[in-house]
Amino acid sequence: MLRDHKPHDHRPTSAPLGRRTVASAGDGGQPDGPSLPARLEGLGDDERRQLVLRTVREHTATVLGYDSATAIPAERGFLDLGIDSLTAVELRNRLKTDTGLPLPATLVFDHPDATRLARHLAEALAANDAAGAPGDADADPRRGAHGAAAPAAAPGADASGVSGHLQSADADELFDFIDREFGSD
Repeated sequence: MLRDHKPHDHRPTSAPLGRRTVASAGDGGQPDGPSLPARLEGLGDDERRQLVLRTVREHTATVLGYDSATAIPAERGFLDLGIDSLTAVELRNRLKTDTGLPLPATLVFDHPDATRLARHLAEALAANDAAGAPGDADADPRRGAHGAAAPAAAPGADASGVSGHLQSADADELFDFIDREFGSD
């Protein structure tokens, strides 16, 4: 079964100075304190951009096992830093939790460095603010009560709805979808 597959880690075997050798499992991406939208309240545009960039760098440092966000150059590509598909999903999940935004699994590939990703998140958060949309995951219409995933679309249902659900799905939801569609054998 795919869930039991352990991917080979292609990261270097010797860790650079100041880097932990095991990425922090942490608390599943829960921020310590207020969410990013709450921390952005009342800040000017420059301060907002700096805070979003710092947040992206902090989460990137955490998933890569670095002790500090300063280890993550703002302009260096995520792939060059060692982000792979697994850590990309972990980074997306952490940012999704911190921002309350529905984010696609391809987030770090669509916005390939901390600066571009921070710009994207800042724009999305500003659009959310302008629309008066709540900045939490419970506002996602694909989610049911208590943030549980909404039922999968029935066969023949609108493909764009399924596509949207898959883009914002976490790893467990993707595996459940694969198991439902293709069997778990």
